[in-house]
Amino acid sequence: MDKQIILLAKSKKMGHYCTAGIDIATGEWIRIVSEDASIQHAVCECHMRYESGAVPQVLDIINIGCQRHSPNEYQNENYVLNPSCTWEKIGQASIQDVLRIHPIDKHNALFYNYNHKVSHEVIQQTESSLRYSLALIDPDNVKILIEPKQYNDEKSIKVQFWYNGSWYKYIRVTDPEFLARYSSYDYGVYALSDDVLFVMSLGDAYSNENSHYKLVATVLEAY
Repeated sequence: MDKQIILLAKSKKMGHYCTAGIDIATGEWIRIVSEDASIQHAVCECHMRYESGAVPQVLDIINIGCQRHSPNEYQNENYVLNPSCTWEKIGQASIQDVLRIHPIDKHNALFYNYNHKVSHEVIQQTESSLRYSLALIDPDNVKILIEPKQYNDEKSIKVQFWYNGSWYKYIRVTDPEFLARYSSYDYGVYALSDDVLFVMSLGDAYSNENSHYKLVATVLEAY
């Protein structure tokens, strides 16, 4: 089973990658996962590389060998990769190409509520066919919040934004390029252009709380 996708997320997870994109034929979300539960089914870079050795980048059009569709209780979009198949770049997309295939997602409440996280119980109470864990949104009034982390010397980089009539605050960013850019900034609040799209992802359950955090997996600027 091959899936041809425009890669829209390649964010850090457990030292590996959370990867997702849209099917170029149907526009549906596809999340590529591994079978390795010890890394929360993240994808190892060794299984992502092209034959040339290059690592896929956001907006690459890729052919990926998959074993099966493997939805779980909160991520309907999961497909298990075939680790013996080399990923193949078959083209390059623009943001406009993405929007032609998959228009902006409109949800009354982003991932079921207006908080920065959602309980596993709320997801379980939602009809299975309506569950989702990926969304492409066009936020307004985006602010970047850079603060010290509580337990180490690293910086915490989160965002707040206005979406579909509501504020969403303290949303964690996992886009590695975005984090690298803003990690050199001083602590404070910074405005981001409204010409931006977010690829939103719902993370795995946080064991201490049995809650799923909402994540900005990719920041697409100047669309």
